[in-house]
Amino acid sequence: QRRFDGSESFDRDWNTYKRGFGKPSGEYWIGNDNLHTILSGKRKFKVKFILMDVSGERAYAEYTNFYVGNEESNYDLSISNYSGTAGDGVKDYTETSLSGMVFTTKDKDNDLKEGNCAILKCSGWWHRECTL
Repeated sequence: QRRFDGSESFDRDWNTYKRGFGKPSGEYWIGNDNLHTILSGKRKFKVKFILMDVSGERAYAEYTNFYVGNEESNYDLSISNYSGTAGDGVKDYTETSLSGMVFTTKDKDNDLKEGNCAILKCSGWWHRECTL
């Protein structure tokens, strides 16, 4: 995922998140099928989120275990072993990890909250209780 100026809407349906959208040089979602394919080899993968505020200050969150399942599993997320300076962004307000959650979009509600977090947040994600 790449977001920085709001030029690309992330309020998309399941099939659009499945395929991906935007341009890698701009705001972008690689596609859940692509993400699964990349991560489905025998190697272990890590992911690093780099965040930058309007003043140019950077922080990061890195997870040494990262995997996304296939569409049949609703792209279930496995993510753990945080390190970094940005805080653990895959925990919700109750400090519960999003690991084990499945992907939610405005037309496919898989979160644990009554209602649809993807509609409330205008974005597909591994929502648990409507927190990002």
